Amino acid sequence: IFLLPDLLLSRRAPSWMVEGGGHFALVAGACLSLLPAGHATDRWGARRVLVFANAATFVLFATLLSRSNASSLDLVIVAAVGACNGMNGVVTISEGNRLLPGQASGVSALMMGMPWCVAAFGPVVAGMLADPARGGTPAGALGFFLLLMPLALVAGLFVRPRADTGSAPGLTT
Repeated sequence: IFLLPDLLLSRRAPSWMVEGGGHFALVAGACLSLLPAGHATDRWGARRVLVFANAATFVLFATLLSRSNASSLDLVIVAAVGACNGMNGVVTISEGNRLLPGQASGVSALMMGMPWCVAAFGPVVAGMLADPARGGTPAGALGFFLLLMPLALVAGLFVRPRADTGSAPGLTT
């Protein structure tokens, strides 16, 4: 999120993309994915949704970083990255509540609070990696974080499948 304007600026994007258009696309994509992610999880299970979302995020993010000049296509890719990455939050929180029923506060602290604490180190590391005085670039810093994405994919593979493989109550197939 914090390096997106720098990445777009380095790709000579128009000022409206650098000054909010990119962030809007990222957040809008994430917001628009929440309801479909929940429905897909009910229909196909959390493991499949998380594996798909993380694999798609990896491919889309790598595509974004491989581009040399910014265009309107970059906003579409950024929105798609936001959509696929945004699925993780809603799916993991609902799965945590499914695995630990009656402990919503603990699940919320674990699944929402802890990631924010760990992620607080991200801007510091990214800033150091993107620092031009150290030979860094925004694309290089984001590329480093791209290398961490397979961990999310592997984590999705460890989600336990539901005992009932049928559709969720109230859904018809």
